Amino acid sequence: MHLDTFDMPNMFQNPGYVKFYKAWTEAWKKWPAPYNSGSYKIPTGLLASFCMDTYWLLSAIERAGSTHADKLAKVLEGDSYQFVTGKVVKMRPCDHKAIQDFSVTELVPPDKQNVSMTIPPYYWYKEISWAGQLYVVPAAKALPWMDQKLDRCKGKSNWGD
Repeated sequence: MHLDTFDMPNMFQNPGYVKFYKAWTEAWKKWPAPYNSGSYKIPTGLLASFCMDTYWLLSAIERAGSTHADKLAKVLEGDSYQFVTGKVVKMRPCDHKAIQDFSVTELVPPDKQNVSMTIPPYYWYKEISWAGQLYVVPAAKALPWMDQKLDRCKGKSNWGD
């Protein structure tokens, strides 16, 4: 569903993400193996995506007042959710696919990671290459495929309108 959940050049300007990042990295130090490994140290990429998607789901469950699929679907159809980074994701009502900007990043050595990690220590990982410059592909250029043959999608734009 996503290449990356975070708009790295701007995420450390977002107080919500800074709070999330600091809480995560403090908690990570106390987790048992294997969750205290480098794979879980920093909440970016797919790991961050799973976290943010889970927050969205929990928000929908709370608003639906239920975990029943039909009640959740009614809440999620056409729903939008803002991640802690400020990024907004929208659920296309006719086929329940998420619409959002995508991010593509180049992996760079630690001394070049400061372009995306803009708070101390100015690198994501000291031992490995990780995110450098980030490029955003607008949702309008990367809309998920929609089956026009579905009754609910007939006559709708690719945005689901």
